[in-house]
Amino acid sequence: MIQNQGEIRLDTSALPLMEEMGFITAPMDFVHADRVVDFHVFIYVTKGELSVTEEGKDYRLGPGEAVFLKAGLHHYGKKKILAGTAWYYIHFRLDQKIPCREFVPSSRPAFHQDCREALCGTRIPKTILNLPGTPAERKLLELWGVCRESDPFRDFTMNYLLYGFLRECALLRFQDFLKELSLADRIALYLERHAGEGFSSRKLEREFFLSYKYLASVFKKEKGMSAGEYHTRLRIQRACGMLRATSLRISEISEAVGYPDPLYFSRVFRQIMGMGPREWRRKIPFQDETGLRKRNE
Repeated sequence: MIQNQGEIRLDTSALPLMEEMGFITAPMDFVHADRVVDFHVFIYVTKGELSVTEEGKDYRLGPGEAVFLKAGLHHYGKKKILAGTAWYYIHFRLDQKIPCREFVPSSRPAFHQDCREALCGTRIPKTILNLPGTPAERKLLELWGVCRESDPFRDFTMNYLLYGFLRECALLRFQDFLKELSLADRIALYLERHAGEGFSSRKLEREFFLSYKYLASVFKKEKGMSAGEYHTRLRIQRACGMLRATSLRISEISEAVGYPDPLYFSRVFRQIMGMGPREWRRKIPFQDETGLRKRNE
């Protein structure tokens, strides 16, 4: 996929850095400044019309519309912005030096590569044409409220809230991306969201309005495993995380990942990982996880 050079990529590797946020009502007619800046600019119009050009492409924003201008690109005004026009703006920076692959868990079951990359980071839409009433606008207004506070420690909160706002903007693109996924990938996402529940072919049929026989055939053909096996691997993957990161008993972990019977859980775990959960817990801190996975495949 060719990326638009004017679009901003949001990664999960670092929080953004807020430079400035404000709300302006133009006191007189004016033309947008002619400049190249080393920070990204977000503009959200609430009243009137604002025109700005970036690298020769014109953007005309009315109420409820927004644009992201990318750092390092030339932007300027051609048309007058009339008195009374009102808009929010944010100046921010993003540190994206860490490659996405470092944040993709190596034990994750096979999944659509484009979706894995989207979960690590995705491009923020260049323009948003209907921001009012969305989660993104709510995050923006929450951020604006914090920016106006006199709390000397507000900077601890602002970058976190800014990331939440940018995330909601990015998800607008991600939602469109989900519509383009294959049926097998949409089944995989559904199974990930319900990994803590027992596998149910009837629930899949109700979710996708298709027979389970057809869904199972499509999934097995693309993923190389049954939907039930994929779901089981997700649950065992979650159990591995809990074994590594908590001191919970095996029975507690078994219950948490949807196996009421810890003995059955241990049998399933051994089938997937090549050893029982107790042995895995003792060995995994001293093993290369990729190598362990390969030995079990």
